[in-house]
Amino acid sequence: MKPILYEIRRVITGKSTLVILALMIAIPSLIAVSAAGVNSGNPVFINSEAYGWGSNGTYNLSVMLFNNYGSVVSGVRVTYSIGNRNITVMSDAQGFANTTVHGITWNNLEISSPGQIGYGINYTYSDAAQPGGAVGEMSLPVYQNQTNPYFINTTARTYGPSGPVNSTFSQSRFSFEMMSVQNNPRLTGIILLYNAADVGGHVPVFLYYRPIANSTGEFFGTGSVFYLNGGKSGKEPAGTAYYNESQMRYYSEYTSAAVTDIVPYNLTSHTNTTAYVFELFTSNGTELAWAKIQLINPFSGSGVSDLFFTADMPLLSMFVPLMATVAAYQTFGKDRATGALASVIVRPITRRALISSRFVSNFLSVSAASGLALVATSVIFEHYLGVYIPPGALLLSFWSLLVMAGAFTGIVYLASLLLRSTGQIMGAVIGLYIVLVILWVFPVPLIPLTVSSLLIREPVGTAAYASSLAGLYFISPAGYGFLSSSLSGSVSSVPLITGGLYTASQLGITVYNVIAAGLAWICVPFVFSLLMFTRRD
Repeated sequence: MKPILYEIRRVITGKSTLVILALMIAIPSLIAVSAAGVNSGNPVFINSEAYGWGSNGTYNLSVMLFNNYGSVVSGVRVTYSIGNRNITVMSDAQGFANTTVHGITWNNLEISSPGQIGYGINYTYSDAAQPGGAVGEMSLPVYQNQTNPYFINTTARTYGPSGPVNSTFSQSRFSFEMMSVQNNPRLTGIILLYNAADVGGHVPVFLYYRPIANSTGEFFGTGSVFYLNGGKSGKEPAGTAYYNESQMRYYSEYTSAAVTDIVPYNLTSHTNTTAYVFELFTSNGTELAWAKIQLINPFSGSGVSDLFFTADMPLLSMFVPLMATVAAYQTFGKDRATGALASVIVRPITRRALISSRFVSNFLSVSAASGLALVATSVIFEHYLGVYIPPGALLLSFWSLLVMAGAFTGIVYLASLLLRSTGQIMGAVIGLYIVLVILWVFPVPLIPLTVSSLLIREPVGTAAYASSLAGLYFISPAGYGFLSSSLSGSVSSVPLITGGLYTASQLGITVYNVIAAGLAWICVPFVFSLLMFTRRD
């Protein structure tokens, strides 16, 4: 056991091996992050929430900027237009562009106190996604004499059959908006907005939710709650049931920030479409805002498996043989050519034990690194897409990487015993790697396609052609990534290679022949190396 542990430590601590190990984990992980869509999906755009308050000609104006992920946006130029005046302010670290103006007259605003006093102040701001371009001109509501932290109250006189009636409108300061989930724009979430106006305080509010049946015919949206003369209005369309707190599940308490992310990601199994109703309440059960949304994650296990085999498996099929080749050359081929093995053999250790311990150490080290890369990739997919790589696909992939590790280790050992000098061994090893990996699998299966075009007479795209072409992947250990992809049910890479969509069984690929051929690749080169090493010198 000690010789094996020594050789494993020697393999892992080799500088070239460490570099390849780092690349083998880092690059597929980065590709997994990219494939999971961290930088894809909806473009980041800017939304705004605006209001003003004050009296006697002096008013505070505020524009709050946030993006479609619910994050505040700083450093954006906001321009207020008040009569013939333009006031420009940059949004701060909290996303606010605030200013105080004096001398506002009836020429600027139509004042009707109390309550909302007009839309006479306009503002523009530049969208960060389109530098230099304004998103358009919007109006800024202005309030005065507002002290309720939950509602903005307005009194208006209307005329009915019995004469004039004073009506009281209470508009919730809280509202929801749809958003994209940060780092995963494939999911839908909501953000909670708070129009502070002149109260500016922070009050506790409570969010509840309830799963509902999915229905494409129902209305999904967000909104605030209005109260007219104490009666509720402005809620969901007819047919949507109203739920009170006792009928819903508690989600969280918020102390009303201007913008708060609410990502109900943990409410679903992440594998289907689930609809939810969210409602915001005060401490006494008064409803403030509602949201009815579908949390959509189109990625099932098979979808993640397709992503993995398309984006990551080709890279692993390149790095694992490279790591096995370098490690085998450093620990056996180089020592064999320079005569260092001779000094080891004079010690009390047999030739069989020496080559076996070094092969096992190479094989275990590369296999462990391969498993670590697979685990890291699976964790990344789960983090961004909510789904791990399915166990079946992981096992098939790991077996393919084991075949590559064992086969290329044995090939280097065999080449080291057939050739004498380090230059010859290195030349042969590099040539075999180029042929069996670069030209056979990555980035384009050049040799299989060339051989098939010269020797296979079946029309391209037919089942016979596809089956014959797929058989060529058994010839190179690096081709087992494609074989595991086919067995897992992934067809994303098959059209490029075969010219059509075919299952593994249609291509003649089964678990049994993949295991049998893989065992042959692991064992045969090493067995020949073992026989040659124990009989020579």
